[in-house]
Amino acid sequence: MALDKKNDNIAYLSGRLVAVLRDAEIRNNGIKARLTTEEKVDEVQNAPNMILGSFLGLRHIMDGVTDDLDEIISEIMDKVPADGFPRSRFSPEDWATFWIGYFHQRGELTKMSETR
Repeated sequence: MALDKKNDNIAYLSGRLVAVLRDAEIRNNGIKARLTTEEKVDEVQNAPNMILGSFLGLRHIMDGVTDDLDEIISEIMDKVPADGFPRSRFSPEDWATFWIGYFHQRGELTKMSETR
């Protein structure tokens, strides 16, 4: 299955966002043994609002955002409700949806990098 850009499920969008920020961090810092996004991704399940907000504020990640990634981040954020990401823990079903969004977006980013 491919990326579903029309999917506005907040867990799916969260997964997509983490995948894009992970890609930005790699572009900015190169591949390291442990990346901030990889270290903290499991924390997203417990406090989506806090962790995703902190990812967006981390300068070393955001410095890796290029025009193409900024466009994807904007497209994702346009679908996020005005009250932001959930403050409470993702349910097991939402957590599964998060990972689906994450891997769908990573697949799309891989395709994009192959055409550059």
